[in-house]
Amino acid sequence: MLFLLLFLHLSTEVRSNICSKNVLFAEEVVQLYDQDRRTKTKETSVTFNIGLKETVCFEISGDANNNYKNEKYELTFVDVESIFTYKNSYDFAVGKPDVTCICDCPGLEDHCSPNRNSCVEDGRRQDGTCYNYYKGDEVSDGCGIFSPMGSAEICCSIGFEPFDNERYRAFEISTPVTRGSFHLETSTKGGTPVFNRTFAADLDKGSKLFIESVAVSFETPGKTIPIPDGWYFGRATSTEVLTNVKINGLNEWDINRLGWLKYDDVDELQYLPTEVKPVFSANTVNCKENAVDVKFASDYSNRQIVEAKSLEEYYASTVESAVRMDNKRDLVVSFRQFDKMKAMLTFSGARSVVQHYSHSSFSDFMGIAVLDKHSNRVLNITVYQAKGTLHGTMKIGGESVESFDFTMENIGSTDPDAVEPTDYTNYIQITQWCSNSAKTELCLHTGIAQKRSAR
Repeated sequence: MLFLLLFLHLSTEVRSNICSKNVLFAEEVVQLYDQDRRTKTKETSVTFNIGLKETVCFEISGDANNNYKNEKYELTFVDVESIFTYKNSYDFAVGKPDVTCICDCPGLEDHCSPNRNSCVEDGRRQDGTCYNYYKGDEVSDGCGIFSPMGSAEICCSIGFEPFDNERYRAFEISTPVTRGSFHLETSTKGGTPVFNRTFAADLDKGSKLFIESVAVSFETPGKTIPIPDGWYFGRATSTEVLTNVKINGLNEWDINRLGWLKYDDVDELQYLPTEVKPVFSANTVNCKENAVDVKFASDYSNRQIVEAKSLEEYYASTVESAVRMDNKRDLVVSFRQFDKMKAMLTFSGARSVVQHYSHSSFSDFMGIAVLDKHSNRVLNITVYQAKGTLHGTMKIGGESVESFDFTMENIGSTDPDAVEPTDYTNYIQITQWCSNSAKTELCLHTGIAQKRSAR
């Protein structure tokens, strides 16, 4: 038996949430014994699709025998988080070269030779962080009368120290666990609170749980991952997550990527000297005065750090926030947008249901379609003085090709119609693209009023 639903706008109810105008279904379910087919129990299920930041509100009555009270329910889809556990991690520094060289003139005392351990002679550590460099057959500029007697020799010890004494942490992530946070509030018909509860639900496989006497279940829209697998990094003293640069893996030492100068288990810096040899060169300027021109083919400045971007900036269309929790070896990423998902609340007894919803409004909006660096088509929409849930469509050549919904995060009020409007920007991923030959039209409406923008 399907119950009749009444869609009402109630402007005088005491409520802190803006109730969305989502399609809601109520159905009576009769469960029977398997053998004698006697009635075991009657239940009422309330089913609807709910989007991120939306609140669905309804009132459910008592049954014919007055076994249950009339109560109002408000379910809010608060946020979505993906929790990535670190597969691997290490600390590193951005390398700043520290080079000491000597030059031997021909015919004088022999200080430099292929067998000279410059790292030892220069007082450097002998644990793999110092590289000995030798070059013979060098021009003997500055050696005076000794210049014609042969070639000069250059010996160098090459080490590195942290740039600006900053320490960084690199970590590798893979497939996350995704969970949604929901808030359920219940009150009497007169507005007296009965209970409120915030709870989490598994959005990878779907969830079914009991909140007080209500069975709550969610059907997942499918696996959604906000950022790709791989390596990311950040300052060791911060929870910020950075990307947009190439990073070495745990056992990689490529000197052209971040993470080649790693901290070991006792907090000493390590690198692979054989990676330095191909990119280092030294040439005589004035051998007698040990003036040697040292060059690196790789960039050892902090340029890569400057070019790095936060996850919130790099994945602006999908990531609301990203926080490292190094003590738990977790990365927590909050979604900016998420597909609507099916929710069902099941109540004991045969009950009737009335849905409540609030007005949505806005004064104006602007939409810009862009192609981001990942080749994603993104619609950047800014609405002005808006509240509630808005529905949008994009048309190309007069035909609808995209539709979307989003909910403003407004300041609460006891009266939903007194909620303070706000300016709000949202990023919507789209699949179609506008061409110069076809008219593209973007519509945004609340279901009550509509404004239109065309170009």
